Amino acid sequence: MNLATYSELIKKVEPHFIADAYGDAEGFYSITNLYFDTWDNFFHEQNVNREPFRQKLRLRTYGDAMLDDSCYVEIKKKYNGLSNKRRTSMKLRDAYAFLGMEGDQIGKTVENSNDYVLQEIDYFKNYYHLEPKTIISYDRKALHREDDCDVRVTFDKNLRTRTKDLRLEHGNYGDMFTPEDFIVMEVKVADCIPLWFAEIVDQFGLTGLKFSKYSQCVSSSALEIKIDDEDEVDEEIINND
Repeated sequence: MNLATYSELIKKVEPHFIADAYGDAEGFYSITNLYFDTWDNFFHEQNVNREPFRQKLRLRTYGDAMLDDSCYVEIKKKYNGLSNKRRTSMKLRDAYAFLGMEGDQIGKTVENSNDYVLQEIDYFKNYYHLEPKTIISYDRKALHREDDCDVRVTFDKNLRTRTKDLRLEHGNYGDMFTPEDFIVMEVKVADCIPLWFAEIVDQFGLTGLKFSKYSQCVSSSALEIKIDDEDEVDEEIINND
């Protein structure tokens, strides 16, 4: 949705929810993610082809994180529209080592919050030979129901990305890959969307769309590379002539 629609929608939705306590005056806080994929972007292709089973691995920080701050290593899988996310927290410097970004991997001995998830991620990253691909940052406002923890709504704005300088402690800067007034609303439920919420959304004529931040960035990057290559070819042809 655009910013104008969000401004009206939030007036009707927010009274039914409680905002996360980490936001600014408007309830937004920054999230920065480092996404991993195979050398040929296998996870991206799974999403583009809308395969029933899709998966991803990312490293996530909140706010301005430093090397000794906590981060989250997350593995997310989706099957037939149902998502399952598992994550473990550790120091950012340890996450880099665990994920092989500092040379030799440190294996499963890193201090973290969930050893079972860590073992799963360790197998996952080694099986696919994952490598860091892109950083995606945005500002998020998150709402949840006090009496129903299975209903959560998030609003993301200022979506930006970079494919170089893949260090989260260097900040959440990047190039915008959506219009400036672009807002992504995600409704996360365990079963179904509450009727009262669906009726509010329907008042604004909003419909659900398939939108992957990571795949959007990969597709945009591939297009830029293709355009650059074509420019080089044209220049070579001109020079040859």
